[in-house]
Amino acid sequence: MLASSYESSFALVAFIILILLLEITLNQSGSTITDAPENDEEFRNFQDIEGLEGRRNSLVYSCPVSSQSYGHVVFFPGDIQDFEKNMKKYDLSVEWINWSYEKMFRILKKRFPNNCLWIVQPSKRNGGIFSLYPNFLPFAVNDDVDYGIPVIPHNASHGGLTHFVKLLSSGQHQTMKFHNTTLNRPIILVGFSKGCIVLNQFLHEVAYMSKKYSVALSEDEDYKSVRKFVAKISELYWLDGGHSGTRGLWVVDSNVLAYLKDGIWMKNIKIYVQVTLWGINDPMQPRYEEELSQFGSQLRNLDVNYNETRWNVSRTLENHFKILNSF
Repeated sequence: MLASSYESSFALVAFIILILLLEITLNQSGSTITDAPENDEEFRNFQDIEGLEGRRNSLVYSCPVSSQSYGHVVFFPGDIQDFEKNMKKYDLSVEWINWSYEKMFRILKKRFPNNCLWIVQPSKRNGGIFSLYPNFLPFAVNDDVDYGIPVIPHNASHGGLTHFVKLLSSGQHQTMKFHNTTLNRPIILVGFSKGCIVLNQFLHEVAYMSKKYSVALSEDEDYKSVRKFVAKISELYWLDGGHSGTRGLWVVDSNVLAYLKDGIWMKNIKIYVQVTLWGINDPMQPRYEEELSQFGSQLRNLDVNYNETRWNVSRTLENHFKILNSF
């Protein structure tokens, strides 16, 4: 009897330990994002929406009550940012809860009134902190900690832009249940911190697809849908971009940037860059300021509508986030 009781207790303890280990593994690995709050009056969650076949991202959506919106604003968040309930789980993120997804909707509504707003959640996170966008671009594999460092040079055939177009189209179909929205309106893309590298990838893929399908009336369906979508993009925002790699924070390939002016996709686009010392004065990444200078000077030479603001504030993570309140 004692032996049987001992064996049962041992089995229970072993089971509890196994569950704890699984929870730790999921929290510390790049696990799929599923822990989102219920829909409320401010926003709706569309979980695990498929874009390109086999690739899924979750979208968070908010739109004015009136259907007379001027367009769509899509936000790619950086590290640390998440729903408030998730940020409260980690000491490293709870301090920055003023820039949670919920708070970002209020910031974006103020900055872009009468627009439908989207947040594209990274499909994987590491340790509840580091955001990874592997559905949009390849990331370097690190056996220790996966910080989300993009593979440089860019793989322009990764299909991230095609995935994004299909993803947002699927999300828009979901909104038809309660809003009469259409993607046939101006589209604004905003990247913050880690999210900026998704915009970089899009530029590389626009150039790649423009060269691959040199005939304007190509019958490739993905090409046609992407080209139609990209033509609607009116503004691009890079807000204090950053990642843990040593290069590739800014696009400096002149052959890629030329398509912002000479291509038929993004001719009249407006580009806005805002940076703090957090983004361009990192002693571990000394090339970043040089890359930004190349990025800006090339676009000016191409006569692209380019606007750059450098915030003269101390190099702190707080000021890095505060740029979201002022752009």
